[in-house]
Amino acid sequence: MVKALVNAALYMVKLNVLRSLNRTPPPPLLVHLEVTKRCNLRCIHCAIRADAPNGGEELSTDEIKSLIDSLSSLGTMYLSMSGGEPFLRKDIFDLVKYGKSRGLGLHISSNGTLITKGAARRLNALGLDAITISLDAVTPEIHDEIRGVRGAFEKAVSAIKNLVECKRRTQVGINAIVTDLNFHELPELVDFAAELGADGVRLQPWHPSLGRPETEDLLSVKRERLGELRRVLDEALRRARRNGIYINSRTYIHGISQFFEDAEKLKVDCFAGFFSCNVSWEGVVYPCAFVPPVGSVRDERFEEIWRSERFKAVRDDIRRGKCPKCWMNCFIEPSLRCSLKYAVREPLKYVGDLRYFYRSLGEFS
Repeated sequence: MVKALVNAALYMVKLNVLRSLNRTPPPPLLVHLEVTKRCNLRCIHCAIRADAPNGGEELSTDEIKSLIDSLSSLGTMYLSMSGGEPFLRKDIFDLVKYGKSRGLGLHISSNGTLITKGAARRLNALGLDAITISLDAVTPEIHDEIRGVRGAFEKAVSAIKNLVECKRRTQVGINAIVTDLNFHELPELVDFAAELGADGVRLQPWHPSLGRPETEDLLSVKRERLGELRRVLDEALRRARRNGIYINSRTYIHGISQFFEDAEKLKVDCFAGFFSCNVSWEGVVYPCAFVPPVGSVRDERFEEIWRSERFKAVRDDIRRGKCPKCWMNCFIEPSLRCSLKYAVREPLKYVGDLRYFYRSLGEFS
């Protein structure tokens, strides 16, 4: 652990120095790869299937393996695969096997509807480091309403049980989207996660810019309920600590209610594009989900895109705060941990956060 903390501290110092100079940062520690747009659910908070243009072709097995080769050679440590629903790809187990053979830490985000006991055993045997299953409520009807398909709750819970039962290496987590429909159940969801044997719960507020505009009034937490939301989130945090399971940091948790109140008031030195980036199902590289693309791995190697002048220009915009305000867990939590301003302001807490940071990457990416 001491060695990991030292390495983390050195990485953070180098990252901050290069960011302040707007120089090309070290290799991304984490890359998010969208392996497919296909999905078997119709989540009311998500427009991912609608965004797929007619005639689009997702990355082939060989193309993803080539990307994995590039990331491994560059020095990236973690690859997080999502969708759509990743298990709709028939080659998903082959991709996990190949990623592990190239020395990457691997994480998968899934809705859980296709994870049988056999699939869970296979994932553990292949050495998958972590998997998160979407579960938004303890009331089946609420989860199914959010996910758009009846029976989704039962299948998600079954997947978690299968993964926990087979667990030897693979950490099992739950991901919940915070909306006006389900936020009142978050403390009970944390308790339920512990009862199921899950290793933790990640919370993330619904983002209108990534969803279907017609659902904004339904899903955004109403201003008059923000006080209740803050109390619920504090209770969820307390119960996670009581149960000894992972949950988002206190700073991030408190920011969720502020995001719903007025996202423009949130002040974070964002490290998206410095610490991590996204690769879409078509191979398009984005510094984050809210800014323009900077290239495609179908046209050039990932490392060429990472070091390109066009990526540098977008990073400069991000560094100056010229991007939409978000509270996405995959960008904001790392950014909170990366900032040396935070380290100087609260040094003792920062050391603890580094430990949390490496645990969340290594075990719960």
